[in-house]
Amino acid sequence: MGLRISRGFRGLSLCLGIALAAIALAAIAFSATPGAARAAATLSWSAPQAVAPAGGSAIVSISCVSASACAAVDESGSVMVGNPSSGPWSTVVPSSGAPAGSFDSVSCASASLCVAVGSGEPDLATGGLGGGGWTTAKAAIDEEPITGVSCPSGSFCAAVDAAGDLLTSATPSGPWGSPVNIAGATALNAVSCAGESLCVAGAADGRLIAGPKSIVDELASGSPIAGISCASASTCAAVGESGNAMASADAGSPPATWSSTLLSLSPLTGVSCSSTGLCVAIERGGQAWASDNPTGALPGWNASTVGGAPTAISCVAEGLCAVGESDGSVAVGRLPAPAVSTGGPSEVTRTGATISGKVDPEDVPLTSCAFEYGTGAGYGATAPCAVAPGPGSAEVAASATLSGLAPATTYHYRLVASSAAGRAAGADGTFTTTAAPSVPLVHPEPYITGVPADGDRLACNAGIHGPSTATLAYAWWRDAAPIPGATKRIYHIGSADVGQHLQCEVIATDEAGSASARSAFVAVPAEGVPAAVGETTIGAARIVGSILQLPVSCSPAADPGCKLELRLTAVEMLRGNRLFAVTARAPAKRSRAVRSRPVTLLVRKASVPRGRQRVISMRLNATGRRLVSQYKRLSAQLTVEGTVIGVLSATLAKEKVGVVSARARSGRRARAGHAHGARRRR
Repeated sequence: MGLRISRGFRGLSLCLGIALAAIALAAIAFSATPGAARAAATLSWSAPQAVAPAGGSAIVSISCVSASACAAVDESGSVMVGNPSSGPWSTVVPSSGAPAGSFDSVSCASASLCVAVGSGEPDLATGGLGGGGWTTAKAAIDEEPITGVSCPSGSFCAAVDAAGDLLTSATPSGPWGSPVNIAGATALNAVSCAGESLCVAGAADGRLIAGPKSIVDELASGSPIAGISCASASTCAAVGESGNAMASADAGSPPATWSSTLLSLSPLTGVSCSSTGLCVAIERGGQAWASDNPTGALPGWNASTVGGAPTAISCVAEGLCAVGESDGSVAVGRLPAPAVSTGGPSEVTRTGATISGKVDPEDVPLTSCAFEYGTGAGYGATAPCAVAPGPGSAEVAASATLSGLAPATTYHYRLVASSAAGRAAGADGTFTTTAAPSVPLVHPEPYITGVPADGDRLACNAGIHGPSTATLAYAWWRDAAPIPGATKRIYHIGSADVGQHLQCEVIATDEAGSASARSAFVAVPAEGVPAAVGETTIGAARIVGSILQLPVSCSPAADPGCKLELRLTAVEMLRGNRLFAVTARAPAKRSRAVRSRPVTLLVRKASVPRGRQRVISMRLNATGRRLVSQYKRLSAQLTVEGTVIGVLSATLAKEKVGVVSARARSGRRARAGHAHGARRRR
């Protein structure tokens, strides 16, 4: 049974291969376009610190169990343990100058168990990351040089050798089982195990072999496999000397499906995937390539510069990667702190409010997500996020419901998130609680109507839903700057506005306080036509099943292209704890027994190249899929924000869209087919 592998450039001449490689590298630059997985956040690299003993032997393998504990082996047969972030490192094998074998690979199952393997006698050493208690095998456990080892737990290790054999052990310090040949006469270069039921070995002829029971593949890349990392049964990545990164979400399946992506024209020397799904590959030329969805249909890989000549890598969930260099040093790469933005308030009442924001974890699990709030800029109180965002590199909506607030009082708030990579806080936001229980705070949603041409008029519509006693005030803006004296609902377009972008702002004030919002941009074209020319346009959205499709035409003047953010929201209506309806927005009037709860069905970023037209297809999140499976039909509110023209950004579309479940569609087809058959029988 063979694995299905994308082979790329096999059988082509060298010149044609290089030309196609250049095209593939250019395509990688657009990996954030719709349909492709967004590349992981960029790693920042520290200056390398010397690790190997005097002489500077190359680090050939490194294994970390945390951001502060790693083991490494070098070409001279030394085993070193230490803190990659701050040091120190100490040599634990050989001890007291005693001779050692030539170790080629190391794997740590925990801080108390690491296994180093290689050639010669001894060819096995075991110990912990504390520095003491390392022992070496009294005799070789294999007659052939051992080239790779992987220990997913303290009770299971697998190793491969230069004769194509696989060895396993439940007691890594010994004894080991007899070698089992899985690659014929071909040498195996590396192995990685997600657990006892799945190990993947890489051969010198480019094959990937899954086991421990042998599942042999056809040639994967035609060049030797240099490194493999399986963080789980659904995330395996391998790299080859041809510069290709291969990944599989079902490496243990017969047959498995592997994708192949050309990352570099230089040989790739190693790869490591952490438990968060982040995979980082290194190349001999000094670059690192990171992806948080390497098994996607179109994976995105993000490049960063390590420097030197990287030879080995190990990444951990805390957002840190340790890279061994050919000069015996170790460099450390770190992912950034979370990206945080504070959103607006909703459902502001006399004693409570719901506040929102967005968090991009940047591929590191969050340790905290909360809103700070209070009557001053010092805040003083915190409320945890209703749902803590998981790891990934996309913005995720966050919210918190506050209670026990003072009536008719202005509160400051901001979103704060922390991970092992650092802490970040969003900008300060404010809201004012209502003065009386029966008076809600009015939030306008302004939009402009009229003909955008010199001499014509534009009208600013407040966009307030339902009856309201709020007093409205207006202000007009030209290219994000206020227009002096423009404070009426109607604006007369003059020569100063030609070729510019206009917005209107509505300030609504009632007994509960004040709230304001601005409209989307409206362009006044120099040609005087009654419609904006060259603007980014959004077509009618369509949602069928769990897929949202949105036509987008990016402005030819967008610099460098259009960046978009799609947000699909709905409101769950509950009676007690029972959900009985889902609507695009909460009704203006409802009984006291009915409450509403905002939910987010999709939040995604996308980009479209300048002057291009695309249909963006995105899958609803878990909440959206749950509601679609529960209801045959429901309505939701789609908001699209992004590039208008040049570098200006605004709300491009805000519309109510209907969601039709796949079950409803299949039901209609079935009924139609039944009726058609009945007509034919008659």
